[in-house]
Amino acid sequence: MEAERGVSSQDRDSNGRLVHPFLQPALKYPRHRVDDPRTSSGKVFTDNCMTSDAFFYGANQDADGKNRGEVQGTLVLDLCAWDTHALATMVLAIMAEEVSGYKVSINKGGAGVDITERMSSVGTGMCTPIHLNVEVWTSSTLSDLRVYFNESYQVGGVGYFGLSGVYTTHQFVQDGMKATPPYFPDFWKHYKTSEALIDALNVVSFKSTSKYYPPVETTCADGIMGSKDNCERTEACTQYESNGKTCLVLALMVPDYDQGYFQAVFDNLDVPAYFCFIAYDGVNQFAADAAKSSDPVFFYHYEPDLFHVTNKGKFDRVALPRTDLERVKLATGDYGENGFGAKTSNPVDVDYPSLALSKFAASVVKDLPIGSLFSKLTLSDTDINALLSEYSIAMSRTDPEPYFRAACNWVKTNYDTWRDWHDRLLIPMCSFDNHIVSHVTGCDINSTIHEVQFAWKAPNPGNLSLPNNCDGGVAALPDTIATSRSCEWIEANQRTWSGWIDKKPECDSSFYDYNVSDCDSDAYRTGFSRLELPLRDIIIFIAWYGADFPEPTITTEEASEVRGTVDKISCSSSSFIFTALLIFWKTILLVLGLYLSFLIRNVSVDFQESPWIFGSVVVVLVGCVLVMPMSYLVTMRAATYYVFLACTLLICTMVIMGLMLAPKLFRLKEVVKPAQIQETSTNNCSSSAN
Repeated sequence: MEAERGVSSQDRDSNGRLVHPFLQPALKYPRHRVDDPRTSSGKVFTDNCMTSDAFFYGANQDADGKNRGEVQGTLVLDLCAWDTHALATMVLAIMAEEVSGYKVSINKGGAGVDITERMSSVGTGMCTPIHLNVEVWTSSTLSDLRVYFNESYQVGGVGYFGLSGVYTTHQFVQDGMKATPPYFPDFWKHYKTSEALIDALNVVSFKSTSKYYPPVETTCADGIMGSKDNCERTEACTQYESNGKTCLVLALMVPDYDQGYFQAVFDNLDVPAYFCFIAYDGVNQFAADAAKSSDPVFFYHYEPDLFHVTNKGKFDRVALPRTDLERVKLATGDYGENGFGAKTSNPVDVDYPSLALSKFAASVVKDLPIGSLFSKLTLSDTDINALLSEYSIAMSRTDPEPYFRAACNWVKTNYDTWRDWHDRLLIPMCSFDNHIVSHVTGCDINSTIHEVQFAWKAPNPGNLSLPNNCDGGVAALPDTIATSRSCEWIEANQRTWSGWIDKKPECDSSFYDYNVSDCDSDAYRTGFSRLELPLRDIIIFIAWYGADFPEPTITTEEASEVRGTVDKISCSSSSFIFTALLIFWKTILLVLGLYLSFLIRNVSVDFQESPWIFGSVVVVLVGCVLVMPMSYLVTMRAATYYVFLACTLLICTMVIMGLMLAPKLFRLKEVVKPAQIQETSTNNCSSSAN
């Protein structure tokens, strides 16, 4: 079905809700129930409570039928004997059980005029209670159905229209037109005035054919609706026979099919006729044989029905007086109330109308989800004909359940029709807090690794990985979280670890563990030479002074203050190489200093530099206190003064550099150690929140 329509049952909208919530596998579990006090009684649908021709198929009934199945809490559908009713009921049963989630039971049997009584809490409603009937022909029974409308209601039309009537063969119509004098079997008046037509359909010939009469089973017992030997008679026939003539016969099915309607019409039109009940199969066989042998036939039937699908073009409907809804409403559903062959008090005398077949439901389901589904269920004439065609195919293949097979095949190919019958469940979007629960494993076995596992609070009984009371939002359960955190920490910090569902945590020192091995002669140690940096300067100076000691040089220049010349003495080497070497080395130190500044950016914000800055200020102050008095208060030789000044400046500079850099270097070393541990534990941290 998905491939044919180019859609997927898992398609979701922008909110994560299923686009096709009903395009899912058939439900294997109940989602709803019908709480009806009548079905809670242990006496319903028992042998003592049901008629011999009634059947009950309870939910979960075993295949061999040894038990009646479940009835309490189930949705009970009323099933009648004709094909369209059975097919529409099977479609409803599939929708109710496999899509909506009701347990379905089926009651088969009972008179059509008692439908609403079976939906009530009295009479047959206490023995064979039902909830829904998908197809009711109300033309002659509506007055009886209204009696119990306080506990039932008319839902609306099923969609397709019903048309009952009387039929004859197309060949018989053609033969009548050629007769002398001609008669017209497709028009009602000739059944009243043409003796040739009446004689062609005489009741004596019919009753002498044992293949059709009497029926195998009594369909209308004597006294029921004025019947005698499975037949009824009009008043005109009584008078006709009193004159030594023979009446015609109209083959009927069972008394409760359009109960009393056509009998009353022919009686009120003064047509001399018998009405003989030979059941549905008997009428079909009688008519089909007549069409095959070109014999005259006059019978009751209705549309839509499989008979007209398989015998298309062979039969014509007889025109009765034009239907009038005001006259149709006068039908009482009675006939023979005054006795066999006596005039009826049922006043209807017009043709059967094209009837919008009705759906009836018990009031107990009106506000349930099935009530909404039932009100929207609509099958067009095209749909019911398609179902009849599927049924014909299933019958030809000798399928053990042809009604169900036909309905199932129709459902598979008509998703666009039945999807609109269902209301989307009024359920919220799924959220982690409201619809998902977590469970920690490993706490009871003292495991170092604990797992946080997730499940739906209300899982779908058919698939535990799916929710049953929400749609959209969080579409799937989170993956299991493995962690070395304690169970107490997990319990107390749900808000913290719940964030790990979407993003794994960054590893810090709290995630790691370490062991320090014993110190011995083979253990690795880290050494650092504090004399390494000034030692390189000393080496350069020693090499410089040893290879090219600066010699004094006298330079004579014009004096600017007095007249004459001045001799200037300076010491310099003959080569610039050692000076350039010192500059290169200082450049290297500058670059290292910049790199060191880059590294110490990682020093934690809790590192306090204030004491070291204060110490540096004190050093500057001490240097100033030493230099200023020596410069202005003490008289020293120039060489001695410059040596003192240079040493003071160098020492203060080195102390300040030490105060500013040494604490940060030690702090940086502390930061680097966890970073090295992190590098060795990256795989564990990225795969689980340890």
